Amino acid sequence: MSNDRDHEDPVINDVLDETAEKESIMSEKEIKLRDQLNEELSQKGLHLRLAFLRVNDERFGFDFVRPIDQWFDEWPETDRYITERLYELVRSQ
Repeated sequence: MSNDRDHEDPVINDVLDETAEKESIMSEKEIKLRDQLNEELSQKGLHLRLAFLRVNDERFGFDFVRPIDQWFDEWPETDRYITERLYELVRSQ
């Protein structure tokens, strides 16, 4: 898959392609929610970002932008924060 955000680094290109592919199956609502949660992560000073988010009335799933190994020490805190926020949001719908 090619995208118009070509970058010199092939790893970054792979990540951009993967993110674009995942966005193609996400609803507009899920994309907006993912972007909102990524902004919250940024405000908390965390570095991991969501690449993919699926939400329905009872369940949700998400995946982080790769590579995560650089920020692996933040993974438990970030995962917990996203999980708690999604539970709140799913319950409030």
